[in-house]
Amino acid sequence: KVISMKAKGYMPVDIAVAPVAGKPEFSAIFAKGAFEKWQSWHGHTAQEVIARTGEYSRSGMQLVDVNAYPTDTGMQFAAIWGDAEWDDHISAIALTKDKFQDQVRRLPAGFVPVSINVASIADITVYSGIFIKDNDFVGEFRYDLTAADLRAYFDRHVDAGYAPFVLATYNLNLQPRYAAVFAKKRPVEVKSNPIFVRQQVSLPTTVGRTLDITPVLQKTQVWCWLAVGEMVFRHYGVRSKNPND
Repeated sequence: KVISMKAKGYMPVDIAVAPVAGKPEFSAIFAKGAFEKWQSWHGHTAQEVIARTGEYSRSGMQLVDVNAYPTDTGMQFAAIWGDAEWDDHISAIALTKDKFQDQVRRLPAGFVPVSINVASIADITVYSGIFIKDNDFVGEFRYDLTAADLRAYFDRHVDAGYAPFVLATYNLNLQPRYAAVFAKKRPVEVKSNPIFVRQQVSLPTTVGRTLDITPVLQKTQVWCWLAVGEMVFRHYGVRSKNPND
């Protein structure tokens, strides 16, 4: 399917793998123009994914999606690499839960998850994730959630202005579990322009002040802001570009 879609100018941007009757079943989302250079492989071990990530990085490609899935011969991986042009990113591949948690705790400030994947085989569970440096968005994510946990987490974060970005489901100890990533636009920090910052003066509340500014009457009931602006401009000698106004 990937080869036929590639011939039409499409490339995979997201892959999901789930075992059905003991065999892996693949699903994918294809798009045009997502990357100029890309590679996609499946049936790899974790070590092969790590090796290809290093190899492709020398060609300007980064790991953009990774999925683990159980097979008769052990855990295998499907992955996508592309020239995403991320300034900085960190990949965590096939880690134990403790090592994954440690990796998350040590993430530098400003890194947000763009991919989270969890898979189990027998009594082994592996966690993978891709994190990028992004100053425009704030990301929150959780994993090993029950359905009730996911619902509460979803409602709480949507109410806080987040939107769901990644949702993954998997089995843990034969029970369904979920991983979710939510993101929202980082609030813009408003900073004072030092040119317009005046020295702070503390006056008693009973003291009034009369400013030496020639008053301008507002011309309509809702143009108070315009009258104030005109007073400020006149006081500081800012000339009108249109003398007829």
